[in-house]
Amino acid sequence: MLTGVPPFYAESTEKIHEKITSSETIVYPNSLPSSAKDLLAGLLERNPEQRLGAKRGAGEIKEHPFFDCIDWNRLRLREYHPDFKPPKITMPFTDSRKVRALAKAEVMKQFNQGPSYVSSLTTGQMTRPATVDYNKEYMEMRQGRFRVAGASLPPPRPSPPSPAVKIPIDDNPDWELVWDGETKVFYFYNCSNNARQLIVPQTFFPRQPLNQAHDGSSTGDVGNLPSQIQKEDALEAALKAGYTHMISQILHKYGGMDLNVQLYGFQRAPTLLEFAVEQEDANLLQLFVDESVPDTWGTALFLSVKKGHQEFVAILAKVADRVDLTRALGRAVGRKDTAVIGILLASGAKCDFEDSDRPPPPRGCCFPEISDNEDCMPPLVRAVKLGNMGLVQLLLAHGADVNVGYHGLHGDHRSLQVIDVTCGRVIEAAMELGHRDMVELFLEKGADIHLPQPTLQFHDCPMIPRSVYFRVRMGLREVEAAWQSTRDSDEWVVV
Repeated sequence: MLTGVPPFYAESTEKIHEKITSSETIVYPNSLPSSAKDLLAGLLERNPEQRLGAKRGAGEIKEHPFFDCIDWNRLRLREYHPDFKPPKITMPFTDSRKVRALAKAEVMKQFNQGPSYVSSLTTGQMTRPATVDYNKEYMEMRQGRFRVAGASLPPPRPSPPSPAVKIPIDDNPDWELVWDGETKVFYFYNCSNNARQLIVPQTFFPRQPLNQAHDGSSTGDVGNLPSQIQKEDALEAALKAGYTHMISQILHKYGGMDLNVQLYGFQRAPTLLEFAVEQEDANLLQLFVDESVPDTWGTALFLSVKKGHQEFVAILAKVADRVDLTRALGRAVGRKDTAVIGILLASGAKCDFEDSDRPPPPRGCCFPEISDNEDCMPPLVRAVKLGNMGLVQLLLAHGADVNVGYHGLHGDHRSLQVIDVTCGRVIEAAMELGHRDMVELFLEKGADIHLPQPTLQFHDCPMIPRSVYFRVRMGLREVEAAWQSTRDSDEWVVV
């Protein structure tokens, strides 16, 4: 209970018996006080006659200095309250995820092979009956494909264009944007041939007058100025036509505009910055950034990291906040994109989150289990999961916390990677995954394997299989002892 593992723990029964009968001195963690070490040494004395309590029984044990602060009468009356109480929840004590994964893989392997048998038919042919799909009509009904006459159905509604489809830039100065104050409509006007193109509102997702424009108008009833919705439609029409030279006019000429908008005429309704990233237009992106277009939730920065656009990452990183920069850094680490990682670190990205950076729990009367958001996983933990020593060293060189904790870390089912210590500290994840070199590096950088487990509000960390916990904890102690011995020997200088 004091050390977390049995005194003679080993992975095999033979080694356990060997440790019990051995005359070697038991090594205790440095975190234990001297009184606790002396108590354990007395209780684990191999000579029964010299063992603590052998002479005067339990009274001799109670008189040990380790129990000086205990009032045995109060303890008998149950007046003491423990400092820590486990959560009152039910958790199954399951085997290691790795054991279950291997068993499941073996079952699936046998299932995929199918039964093996030898046919007793040596002659003749077998006729396979036609396959009958009894659920075909039901599935057609669910998908809206009813058996009606084709002439009675309206033509299918066209889907909005994808923002990733490249739109050629048309900087022809003959095309101008005109606002008709009498009819209160926008239209494109060509000075050379007097052609007009009326800007009609998009109908895929009709906009609602929720956002107020800077001039106080959302419905266009202030003077002859266009409404916020009309300016959004005009901006979207200009982007679809490639008339980027009209953007500044839309943003400034008509009393200002709320730029925290989405382009509902495109698939997935991108923001202005997301649209510029999808178009791979650095000039358009820089224009929007200069106009103080917000990157809501950092989606444009994350999209740039996903696409590996270094120039776009450099532009957006200058205006991103601290949390979004760290989230983007974690995504770049997951992609092993060292170039983007270098840009983010040079832009001031921090390698660790703060406790207040995690999203708040959902509102309402229901309080579901809160797990660590994938975006809130520390970048250093991601690098350890990947087993990339270079990224680990890079993050540590930029101030990553060597004792950082994590919650909700899971393996990769595609590579059959299994992680049982889903909540813990980064050095424990490295030990479980077998990265001994990383564990030694963490110890060299000041990692403490005796720190308590990290906690997360509204989150209950799952149980760890006993065998996995013992293996990880004893592995850390063995590596620490070997590293400490090597460091002490290196301190000796031959004169």
